[in-house]
Amino acid sequence: MNGLTARILIVTILCSAVMSRAFAGQAELPGATGTTDGGPTVHVLEYPTALRDFRTRQLSADGYFTPDIAFSIRTCPKCKNPYVFGVFPRLTRTPYDSLAAVHASIDETWRKPTPKSMYSPRAGKIVPRACPYCGEPEHNARADQFYFFHQLADTGDDVHIEYSVKDGKLGERVYYRSPRDGATLQVTLADEKEETFRKSFGCHFSIRALWNELFKEHWNDETIQYVQAAPGMWLIFRPEKVSDSAFKAFGDEQLVADKKNGVFNHIEPLLKIETTVEDKNASENNDSYLKWAPEFAERFTKSRAECFVCVSLPEMRSMATAVVASRRAVLNLSPTKPANPGTGFIRRGPLFVPISLGPLVKLAAQNGLSLYQAGAYYLGEGCFALDNSERLGKALQAAMPECGYRFDGGRTMIARDKNNEERRIDLIKLSSKLDPSYSELFGLYRDRVLRWDAQKKQFGNPPLDREISPVGLPAFVERRIRPPEHLVKHNAPGALFEPFFDSDGKRCDLCYTCECVSTVVYIDPGKPQFADIPDVDAARRIYYGESGELPTYIDAVDVLRFPGGLPGLVECPVPIVCGSDVSSLASEASRASALAKFVELPDVTRHVHVYALSTNCAALSARKLLPSEVELLRSRAADFATVSSPDPGPELNLYFDLSLSPAKGRVLRRKN
Repeated sequence: MNGLTARILIVTILCSAVMSRAFAGQAELPGATGTTDGGPTVHVLEYPTALRDFRTRQLSADGYFTPDIAFSIRTCPKCKNPYVFGVFPRLTRTPYDSLAAVHASIDETWRKPTPKSMYSPRAGKIVPRACPYCGEPEHNARADQFYFFHQLADTGDDVHIEYSVKDGKLGERVYYRSPRDGATLQVTLADEKEETFRKSFGCHFSIRALWNELFKEHWNDETIQYVQAAPGMWLIFRPEKVSDSAFKAFGDEQLVADKKNGVFNHIEPLLKIETTVEDKNASENNDSYLKWAPEFAERFTKSRAECFVCVSLPEMRSMATAVVASRRAVLNLSPTKPANPGTGFIRRGPLFVPISLGPLVKLAAQNGLSLYQAGAYYLGEGCFALDNSERLGKALQAAMPECGYRFDGGRTMIARDKNNEERRIDLIKLSSKLDPSYSELFGLYRDRVLRWDAQKKQFGNPPLDREISPVGLPAFVERRIRPPEHLVKHNAPGALFEPFFDSDGKRCDLCYTCECVSTVVYIDPGKPQFADIPDVDAARRIYYGESGELPTYIDAVDVLRFPGGLPGLVECPVPIVCGSDVSSLASEASRASALAKFVELPDVTRHVHVYALSTNCAALSARKLLPSEVELLRSRAADFATVSSPDPGPELNLYFDLSLSPAKGRVLRRKN
């Protein structure tokens, strides 16, 4: 995984957690689908005021790290009231290539099939999608309009785009500018070119789009383009018809003078991206010009056209300080020369993480970002790590108030009990995986990893090595259904497994693992940490002793409905569930029964029929489905898994007919 991809992934996870904690998603919005099962207690959505108020709180909480978000709105045909049909946060903070890319994203979202059911935070269960005011079922409805928010990092203002839906497609767009302080005003754009946008909003929407416009409009010019694109950033485009002597003269006269006068301190080439293995990987995986300017990528290799980005490093340091401050942290940089980016720490209280601003220059230049945009991506990892570390540290102190605490090295919290027994907790590392708002997982960490005895108010004996996962979370022995020969194909021939067969006699492997909610390690007796598990019998004993302690988290649920087909079964609902290794619960009747209880499967037949479609996607039914129903289920599940699961996992296509039993284990709805 390359640098930017890793940073974007981390910010995705952390932004999601922060956003959920601060606003609880749809549950905080009046008139949102799933907030209730219908009734007079729900306030009617004030559109667009309620959405704008939501956005104002979001900007206040997350500052420059506020992700884009879009709301789809539907007007109920029965009660005629508008409500929030869906919420689509763009948590990756991945930059848009242009305004056209925003429109395409909204259009794609509008065209996706809508699930027939959803999890209701207020009801605490899966409910059919319906109008939150009158309870009228949606019946495969579509949104009437969209409202999109995007922060303009260079000015701090927000751009709003309102989309209408007419004649089965997205209609006209209305633009608004929302200053940091002041009323939201409608803005008229004559066209969607970058210069038009800049004149109306005070900054460019996309540096990438600006580059593409420069290439398109000036490729055959004989004049060098020297444009200020954003605060502290200038773009230089040398068309191929500009001679070497003319370009040298431009450098000697214009650029030397501007650099001497402090306009900028550094020049970064846009096109030079494959000088090292690291840069080559970055060019293949990150958003270099090869991806966001594909129309011109090959032309650059065959011409002498060149591109450069000029950066003011003092402006970049000022930007970084402001970006970090918006997340209520402090950026401490070592004194340095104006021509150096600077290094230092992002600090909050006793916690701090090291930071170097050097990579920001290349990140901004090669990825087509302004300095403020690059800072919002690059600095997010450190800022959100501090935020989550602080929360986790406070939660641990509240859970073990009898201990004394001190901090070491800016990231480690040391807890000491009354017997002077200590536990060292790397908050920075642990907090990226452990959210204290997940009370079940937090309790497991306290009890299983720290070995805290609440009655004795002291630490117990340290855990075994295998009881702590590679990321520091509590690890448990589980068994997972995999396709045949899975371990051999994945170069783990020494790992423990046993043959397993579904109700139709189809073969699969039941693999034994040691896992937490973030990592899976196949148990191999040849590894030192598994010395106490020499064979399958030992693994099976431990599994039955502790199976179900590790929660199974469900990401999304949809429901198909078929005729009952049996006496007493008026209707046959078939919940489709997506979640990490959810299909593996079919390996044991009591675990499958816990899943059936979670989705409220009718118990008329006292059986649960599990269709393990892939490792992370399964469907449940109170009766065996007909072949035609199974085909419809597979089609619907494939579409649902595509939009609801980051990874459906390897295909299984197994079927299990199990007797309902006393439920074992915990099946929980994932909060984020």
